[in-house]
Amino acid sequence: MKNLILIIFCILATATFSQNSYDIDQRKGKLFFSLGTELRPVPFRSKNAVYNSRFSMASNGDVQSSGMAFSYSFDFFINKNLAIGFSQSVRYDLITEPLDEITDNFGVRSANNDLIFDYHVYLDYHFQNF
Repeated sequence: MKNLILIIFCILATATFSQNSYDIDQRKGKLFFSLGTELRPVPFRSKNAVYNSRFSMASNGDVQSSGMAFSYSFDFFINKNLAIGFSQSVRYDLITEPLDEITDNFGVRSANNDLIFDYHVYLDYHFQNF
C-alpha cells in the first residue's frame, strides 16, 4: 500500500509539472530545480568471478550500495542544450566499518546505520530523440 501511494504521488507530480513545459529555446541562462527519489539496485556480480580477500566481512558490502534515496538537483543551462549541474542524495543506510577497527568478537556486532550523503557535480548535454 505504501508503494502504491508513492507511485500515485510521483505520477501526479509528474503530470502536474509536465503541463507547464518550458520552451527549449528559452532555457539558456535559466536555473532549473528537480526533486525526487532514486533507487540504487544491488550491483550485479558474475558467478565466475574470483574474489581474493584476506578478510571475511560480517556484513555484505553490496547492501550499502543499494536502496532508496531522496535527491534534489540544480541545473544551469549554459546554452540551450548544455547544462552544468549539482545534485545531492540522502539515504539512511548501513555503514560499513574499516577492517582495522575490528577488535573483539571476531568483528561481529550489530549493524550501524546512519545518513549517507552523495554529492555530484556534472555536465549534461540534451539532444532531441524524436
